[in-house]
Amino acid sequence: MTAPEANWGERAFLALFLAASAVALNLQQMVDPDLFWHLRGGADICAAGRPVLADTWNYLFQGKVWVNQQWLTEVLLDRAFAFGGFWGLMALRTAVALGTVALLLGALVQRPPIARYLAAAVFVACSAKFFLFRTHTFSFLMMAAVLFVLERKQGWRRLPWLCGLFALWANLHAFFGLGLLVAGCYYLAEWWTQGRKLTPAGISPMAAVPLFASATLLNPFGWRVWETAFATLGHSESYLVTEWWPVWRYPFMASAP
Repeated sequence: MTAPEANWGERAFLALFLAASAVALNLQQMVDPDLFWHLRGGADICAAGRPVLADTWNYLFQGKVWVNQQWLTEVLLDRAFAFGGFWGLMALRTAVALGTVALLLGALVQRPPIARYLAAAVFVACSAKFFLFRTHTFSFLMMAAVLFVLERKQGWRRLPWLCGLFALWANLHAFFGLGLLVAGCYYLAEWWTQGRKLTPAGISPMAAVPLFASATLLNPFGWRVWETAFATLGHSESYLVTEWWPVWRYPFMASAP
């Protein structure tokens, strides 16, 4: 087989793999209960022309600050729905799915092909169950983008990309803390393998994570997004609704505060 033929075969396999991944990640239910209030939130933001900072939905919290940390995702959802209705939302989710898998493959481009595609297949198999049409799917995309930059960029060129990604992530979804953890572990591993010296960019792991964390403050709510992030990761809000409690807590519901 000549080189052009081999290259064509690789591209065809890549296209088929991406198509299969998009189908697998789109097999989950389309209508999630949270989808509707996200659409309404995005519509309110678009109508106001800016992020809505005051709560206008809950009569107990009228006028108080609502840290709608995923406001930008809601705008994307609203625009997709306004453009194409149900199919617009499907197109957006497909784009997120394709982008996530493509970035993951791109991050692993220097690995052997079998390792690269196996890792992507494992991701699809493990995440398909959770790839509902909810805002957290954008965290999958952003995590893949962070891994792509960590693997493909070197030295100082990596820093502005990561700062920009974390600033964007903090406006899309509350799971940006997981990305900071991954970036910190990556820099720590580089620092350790290089004899505990500074990384090629001249920055230590102790300085990299605070730098990226400071970028997350570029949002309409400032430091308050961190409150939302901790609440989301800890699922503390789930205990406000008994139907959301894990099964193991049911015997203790009567005695729970």
